[in-house]
Amino acid sequence: MSDYVVIFAALITVGSIVYVIKTYTRNRKLEQIKLLDSILKELKEMQKEVTYLVKEPNNKLKLDDWDNRFFNTCEWLAFLINTGEIKDKNLENYFEDTLVQARDMFDQYAKDTDKPNPKRFREFKKLLIHMKVKVKKTESFMSRLFTVRKCP
Repeated sequence: MSDYVVIFAALITVGSIVYVIKTYTRNRKLEQIKLLDSILKELKEMQKEVTYLVKEPNNKLKLDDWDNRFFNTCEWLAFLINTGEIKDKNLENYFEDTLVQARDMFDQYAKDTDKPNPKRFREFKKLLIHMKVKVKKTESFMSRLFTVRKCP
């Protein structure tokens, strides 16, 4: 009889461990989704904001500020992926097009001092190299907006 109790206790222990692992994994994925959701909201707000900025003349200072915020948001996303805070490959893949668009925008609109500077946007550059993202000119909402903008 005591053998049955030991086996039963062992099964309950194994079941509890499996439950804890599944719960931890689910919570970890929810945390990743929350982080990415806040970044996506920021990017969407910046898309709305830039539509107004490009229509108004003499907004170079505001557009420079917008560029900096946009690239810093992409840097934050890259940092989260590079450090392993975002581990889910499906979530990473969801943002791949956004990163390609950001790379195109960086090539076109980043300050000339930021492009070669290894300390500026280092995580963003590292992620693009790691992902082996081929630079392709995307025809997206963001790239169409920035073709309107011709800053010196």
